[in-house]
Amino acid sequence: MSENRESEFVKLQFSGRKEDWPVWSTQFLALAQLRNFKRSLLGQETPPNEDEDLDEDSSDVKIKKKLRARAANEKAYSALTLTCSEPKAFRIIYNAKTTKLPSRSASLAWERLRDKFEPKTGATLTQLKREFTTSKLQKGESPDEWIEKLEV
Repeated sequence: MSENRESEFVKLQFSGRKEDWPVWSTQFLALAQLRNFKRSLLGQETPPNEDEDLDEDSSDVKIKKKLRARAANEKAYSALTLTCSEPKAFRIIYNAKTTKLPSRSASLAWERLRDKFEPKTGATLTQLKREFTTSKLQKGESPDEWIEKLEV
Protein backbone atom coordinates (compact mmCIF):
# COMPACT_ATOMS: atom_id res chain seq x y z
CA MET A 1 0.00 0.00 0.00
CA SER A 2 1.21 3.47 -0.74
CA GLU A 3 1.64 5.94 2.10
CA ASN A 4 -1.45 7.86 0.95
CA ARG A 5 -3.63 4.76 1.04
CA GLU A 6 -2.29 3.74 4.45
CA SER A 7 -3.24 7.14 5.85
CA GLU A 8 -6.83 6.63 4.61
CA PHE A 9 -7.12 3.57 6.81
CA VAL A 10 -5.37 5.13 9.79
CA LYS A 11 -7.83 8.05 9.67
CA LEU A 12 -10.74 5.57 9.77
CA GLN A 13 -10.07 4.27 13.30
CA PHE A 14 -12.62 2.08 15.08
CA SER A 15 -13.14 3.05 18.72
CA GLY A 16 -14.27 -0.40 19.83
CA ARG A 17 -17.61 0.97 21.04
CA LYS A 18 -20.79 -0.71 19.86
CA GLU A 19 -22.51 2.61 19.22
CA ASP A 20 -19.75 3.54 16.73
CA TRP A 21 -19.99 0.25 14.79
CA PRO A 22 -22.78 1.19 12.32
CA VAL A 23 -20.98 4.27 11.01
CA TRP A 24 -17.49 2.75 11.06
CA SER A 25 -18.49 -0.53 9.40
CA THR A 26 -20.39 1.29 6.66
CA GLN A 27 -17.44 3.58 5.97
CA PHE A 28 -15.00 0.66 6.07
CA LEU A 29 -17.10 -1.33 3.58
CA ALA A 30 -17.24 1.70 1.28
CA LEU A 31 -13.47 2.01 1.40
CA ALA A 32 -13.15 -1.75 0.86
CA GLN A 33 -15.28 -1.41 -2.27
CA LEU A 34 -13.08 1.41 -3.57
CA ARG A 35 -9.91 -0.59 -2.87
CA ASN A 36 -11.26 -3.83 -4.41
CA PHE A 37 -11.27 -6.13 -1.39
CA LYS A 38 -14.91 -5.98 -0.26
CA ARG A 39 -15.75 -9.41 -1.73
CA SER A 40 -12.86 -10.97 0.18
CA LEU A 41 -13.86 -9.19 3.38
CA LEU A 42 -17.43 -10.50 3.12
CA GLY A 43 -16.29 -14.06 2.35
CA GLN A 44 -17.63 -13.96 -1.22
CA GLU A 45 -14.14 -14.60 -2.58
CA THR A 46 -12.12 -17.28 -0.82
CA PRO A 47 -8.32 -17.13 -0.90
CA PRO A 48 -6.42 -20.35 -1.62
CA ASN A 49 -4.61 -22.27 1.09
CA GLU A 50 -1.48 -20.47 2.18
CA ASP A 51 0.69 -23.48 1.47
CA GLU A 52 -0.58 -23.72 -2.11
CA ASP A 53 2.27 -22.72 -4.40
CA LEU A 54 0.97 -20.52 -7.22
CA ASP A 55 3.04 -19.40 -10.20
CA GLU A 56 2.64 -15.63 -10.50
CA ASP A 57 3.72 -15.75 -14.15
CA SER A 58 1.08 -18.30 -15.11
CA SER A 59 -1.45 -17.42 -17.79
CA ASP A 60 -4.01 -19.84 -16.35
CA VAL A 61 -7.21 -17.98 -15.46
CA LYS A 62 -7.87 -20.10 -12.37
CA ILE A 63 -4.41 -19.40 -10.97
CA LYS A 64 -4.78 -15.67 -11.63
CA LYS A 65 -8.12 -15.71 -9.84
CA LYS A 66 -6.57 -17.45 -6.83
CA LEU A 67 -3.71 -14.94 -6.79
CA ARG A 68 -6.20 -12.04 -6.84
CA ALA A 69 -8.17 -13.62 -4.01
CA ARG A 70 -4.98 -14.07 -1.97
CA ALA A 71 -3.94 -10.44 -2.57
CA ALA A 72 -7.44 -9.19 -1.69
CA ASN A 73 -7.39 -11.13 1.60
CA GLU A 74 -4.00 -9.64 2.46
CA LYS A 75 -5.19 -6.10 1.66
CA ALA A 76 -8.38 -6.57 3.66
CA TYR A 77 -6.55 -8.00 6.66
CA SER A 78 -3.98 -5.20 6.56
CA ALA A 79 -6.72 -2.58 6.39
CA LEU A 80 -8.51 -4.10 9.39
CA THR A 81 -5.26 -4.15 11.33
CA LEU A 82 -4.58 -0.49 10.54
CA THR A 83 -8.06 0.67 11.54
CA CYS A 84 -8.60 -1.35 14.71
CA SER A 85 -5.98 -0.50 17.30
CA GLU A 86 -8.44 -0.61 20.22
CA PRO A 87 -7.43 -3.74 22.23
CA LYS A 88 -10.70 -5.74 22.00
CA ALA A 89 -11.12 -5.23 18.27
CA PHE A 90 -7.43 -5.79 17.59
CA ARG A 91 -7.45 -9.10 19.49
CA ILE A 92 -10.41 -10.27 17.42
CA ILE A 93 -8.55 -9.48 14.22
CA TYR A 94 -5.26 -10.89 15.44
CA ASN A 95 -6.85 -14.23 16.34
CA ALA A 96 -8.62 -14.70 13.00
CA LYS A 97 -6.51 -17.68 11.94
CA THR A 98 -7.59 -20.84 10.17
CA THR A 99 -5.75 -24.02 9.26
CA LYS A 100 -5.91 -22.95 5.61
CA LEU A 101 -4.81 -19.38 6.43
CA PRO A 102 -2.48 -19.38 9.44
CA SER A 103 -1.41 -15.83 8.55
CA ARG A 104 -5.01 -14.78 9.15
CA SER A 105 -8.30 -14.52 7.32
CA ALA A 106 -9.90 -11.13 6.67
CA SER A 107 -13.38 -12.59 6.25
CA LEU A 108 -13.15 -14.46 9.55
CA ALA A 109 -11.93 -11.28 11.28
CA TRP A 110 -14.82 -9.28 9.78
CA GLU A 111 -17.37 -11.92 10.77
CA ARG A 112 -16.10 -11.97 14.36
CA LEU A 113 -16.06 -8.16 14.57
CA ARG A 114 -19.62 -8.08 13.28
CA ASP A 115 -20.69 -10.72 15.80
CA LYS A 116 -19.07 -8.79 18.66
CA PHE A 117 -20.17 -5.27 17.84
CA GLU A 118 -23.43 -5.86 15.95
CA PRO A 119 -25.28 -8.40 18.09
CA LYS A 120 -28.81 -9.37 17.16
CA THR A 121 -30.03 -10.79 20.46
CA GLY A 122 -33.44 -10.07 21.86
CA ALA A 123 -31.96 -8.39 24.93
CA THR A 124 -29.92 -6.02 22.79
CA LEU A 125 -32.94 -5.11 20.67
CA THR A 126 -35.01 -4.52 23.80
CA GLN A 127 -32.30 -2.28 25.25
CA LEU A 128 -32.08 -0.36 21.97
CA LYS A 129 -35.86 0.11 21.90
CA ARG A 130 -35.79 1.35 25.51
CA GLU A 131 -33.02 3.83 24.71
CA PHE A 132 -35.00 5.06 21.72
CA THR A 133 -38.29 5.53 23.58
CA THR A 134 -36.73 7.21 26.63
CA SER A 135 -34.43 9.51 24.66
CA LYS A 136 -35.02 13.19 25.34
CA LEU A 137 -33.50 16.31 23.90
CA GLN A 138 -31.09 17.59 26.54
CA LYS A 139 -30.73 21.26 27.34
CA GLY A 140 -28.03 22.73 25.10
CA GLU A 141 -28.04 19.72 22.75
CA SER A 142 -28.54 20.39 19.06
CA PRO A 143 -31.93 19.10 17.83
CA ASP A 144 -30.29 17.96 14.60
CA GLU A 145 -27.74 15.84 16.48
CA TRP A 146 -30.45 14.38 18.70
CA ILE A 147 -32.57 13.42 15.67
CA GLU A 148 -29.49 11.83 14.03
CA LYS A 149 -28.93 9.71 17.15
CA LEU A 150 -32.56 8.56 16.99
CA GLU A 151 -32.22 7.68 13.30
CA VAL A 152 -29.10 5.61 13.92
